[in-house]
Amino acid sequence: SDAVKVYDTTTDVTGATTAPAATLYSGTLYTNSATGYTDTLSGGSFAYANPNASSGNKVLNVSGVSILNDSSSAANNYTITYVANTTSTITAAPITISGLSASNKVYDTNRVAALSGTATAAGVLSGDTVTVSGTANAGTFASANVANGIAVTADLSGLTLSNTNYFIDGMTSALSANITAAPVTISGLSASNKVYDTNRDATITGSPTANGALGSDSVIVIGSVTTGQFASKNVASGIAVSIEISGLTLSNSNYFIDGVTSALSANITAAPVTITIVKDYNGSTAVANNQITVAGVVGQTLVLTA
Repeated sequence: SDAVKVYDTTTDVTGATTAPAATLYSGTLYTNSATGYTDTLSGGSFAYANPNASSGNKVLNVSGVSILNDSSSAANNYTITYVANTTSTITAAPITISGLSASNKVYDTNRVAALSGTATAAGVLSGDTVTVSGTANAGTFASANVANGIAVTADLSGLTLSNTNYFIDGMTSALSANITAAPVTISGLSASNKVYDTNRDATITGSPTANGALGSDSVIVIGSVTTGQFASKNVASGIAVSIEISGLTLSNSNYFIDGVTSALSANITAAPVTITIVKDYNGSTAVANNQITVAGVVGQTLVLTA
């Protein structure tokens, strides 16, 4: 009968998943009139003609089959001719692929993974050589979302083996990689102009919104920004204003805030001062220091010159 085994470099049937048995190909097994038992085939030695893998067409040679009547040998009553089985099978042995790694990536809404490295065969039986050809440069993350150590399934369909006695049975070690958050920027805010007040504090108005979300993703900005810092406290136009965004959070953890969409700026205009002179008429235009009052100077020294 047919035998089935996994390739193991030998012609043995030891360990066959389907063990062979001797069957009568032609002729007749008789019943012994003295014992009342019909002769039967027993035992036998089986070996493949060669050790290579192939399905349904392997030659399996047989020899050493006994003919028994009950427990006694009846072989002397027959001339035995052996016919090889030609429909047996040796299935390819599994090997796994090593030498590949999955690359980390920034969140991009999909599960596509990039693989790098050189694929090599692991698990080749002693004396055999197996070369891996082709490419395996892509895989699939188990999840598209940001996380560390996400399982990656390698696409090995582009690989072939130089030895047909083997087949690729996955990776030697499981692959994994990280997906890090993608950047969004904040828009919808503006810095207010102010009158010079000796400090760099800025007032921020508006509602922060997220720019740069991918595809159909929804990203809501939670929190508010009301204050910022002028780059300089002095009077000027278009002074850069920085804002503190640490108080803002996003509804979608696949993103992080990477600053503002457009740089903020505002103007600082000069602060007014009031000078009052009080003196009694004396026919002179001269004014003494104690006759001058200055109002509106904050934390500064004001020098008056004629």
